[in-house]
Amino acid sequence: MKLPSLIQQHGASAYGIVVWLTMSAQLLLFHGISRNSFSIYIGIYSLMEIFFLFFPYWWLKGRWRAMTLIFVWALSIYFFSNMIYFRFWGSMMPLDLFRQAGNANGVLAKSIIHTIQAVDWFYLLSALALTSVWLCPAARKAVCAEKFPLRLRVTLTALATITYLALIFLYNVRMSEVGNRTEKAKAILSGKTPIKLYNVFMAKNHRTYKHLGITLHLIYEFENLLLSCSTFSLPPEERKSLKDYLAALSDGNADHHAPTDRNLIFIIVESLDADMIGATVGGKEVTPVMNSLAASHGSVCALKMTSQIGAGSSCDGQLMYNLGVLPTLYGVGSVDFVPHLKNIPSLPHLLPKQYTSEAIFADGGSGWGKTEAYLVYGYAQQYSNHAFRHMADGTRSTDGLMLHFALQRAQQLPEPFYMQLLTIQMHYPSDTGALRTLTFETDSLPEERVRYLNCTADFDRNLGIFIDGLKKAGRWDNTTLVIASDHNYQKWKDHTQIAFIAANTDTTLCVADTVRQIDVFPTVLDIMGLQSKWRGTGHSMLGPRRGEWEERQIAVSDSILRSDFFR
Repeated sequence: MKLPSLIQQHGASAYGIVVWLTMSAQLLLFHGISRNSFSIYIGIYSLMEIFFLFFPYWWLKGRWRAMTLIFVWALSIYFFSNMIYFRFWGSMMPLDLFRQAGNANGVLAKSIIHTIQAVDWFYLLSALALTSVWLCPAARKAVCAEKFPLRLRVTLTALATITYLALIFLYNVRMSEVGNRTEKAKAILSGKTPIKLYNVFMAKNHRTYKHLGITLHLIYEFENLLLSCSTFSLPPEERKSLKDYLAALSDGNADHHAPTDRNLIFIIVESLDADMIGATVGGKEVTPVMNSLAASHGSVCALKMTSQIGAGSSCDGQLMYNLGVLPTLYGVGSVDFVPHLKNIPSLPHLLPKQYTSEAIFADGGSGWGKTEAYLVYGYAQQYSNHAFRHMADGTRSTDGLMLHFALQRAQQLPEPFYMQLLTIQMHYPSDTGALRTLTFETDSLPEERVRYLNCTADFDRNLGIFIDGLKKAGRWDNTTLVIASDHNYQKWKDHTQIAFIAANTDTTLCVADTVRQIDVFPTVLDIMGLQSKWRGTGHSMLGPRRGEWEERQIAVSDSILRSDFFR
């Protein structure tokens, strides 16, 4: 194939301009969708920022210019991944999750496939088009042949530098705003307890991107990537202040004494929105069993609970419920810190020694270090769906089969026992393929909403069968059942509150105030009558409610996770 003479003479320049404009278009599209707006300012900004990131190209010679493809594919994959992540979570994807890619499983893969939209393929297809130039001998020769004069290289480098300085100037006010928020948080902490903050606000990466732009955002991302697994030794004064804080926190909790020989079954329900409890569709209750539990005598319920998960999603919820600490805002706490978690007193370890602790997962148990984390939490016996999928006969859903197996285990275990069950079927996209029957079939609601309603109703129905089985086995009266959402259904940003129900306790309480997810751990300790110096970083729902800065709880939890406090 013969190229036009102008392209033959200036192949490298033409290719450089095409790459610059293509990558600017990628950034412009990303800006527009993630910020929900397009403007001339964003267009000019995109051109300027890519020009700065791309300037090393003009110093490359010959075949070394193929190194440009590293830049092209790195940014294209980053934008492609973030478009999917942003659409689901409403924030930027931490770079740390690329390091955690090996933890992906079939459930996550299905969620990603359902989240991808046609516009997302522009990133990969445009990168493929830029790559194809190097597969054409004539085009490759033209790109490699042109030589850039030194003066041109220096001029373009100077322009890139000026562009970068202009970006810093344009975002100086926004940088100050973010910095002021960080300083404010530090002042809040240092006024009472000088505990390390570890870039708490910088780690809220969508904020840094919106205020600082992609270049400076990536700098902060790389900095936080280095911090994500960092640990440290507490100096004496900081150790003392942390101990004083936790002691004061413990004093403010409930003085609650309940029997400590009751069985405990803790079900962590995937993506359970609080508004499902009590909801009706077409006059039919979505969750009649959980409605009854929440309203019954001896139940503690909170239907205004704020989710506090981070990048770890479900495993962050598991971390909070088992250890009583908030996840790190950067990194995936129960994955990054698995070797250190054994030092923090967990719920299984705080139960009396006669308790047998088991964990049962409705999925395969792989991904996000769950198996390793649960060993550290103190669950010596774990069962994934590999242990009971042979029992599938087409009459039970995914969660129904898990609850059926859990009932068998509950009938066999010596009392007292503790079981933690993890459901899965309500995870986006709420696959109804395994459901025996569909409770709701309506055209008046979006298909995705109907799938979620059916998966929720099916779990509730199987929960009722599970409870009936415990009653028939004579084990319900001596069992406390705790149900808590791992997080809300992330696709609906207007449904942010999650649910907590503890049934068959010696307390009847419906908490009307807003509580936090971190409050579940000390509440369960109180319900089970467990006396411990370690009660997590939250406040028991059975004790006096008092305000607490979330930033302060984050800093305390981060210090505990990263330090040798319990060693």
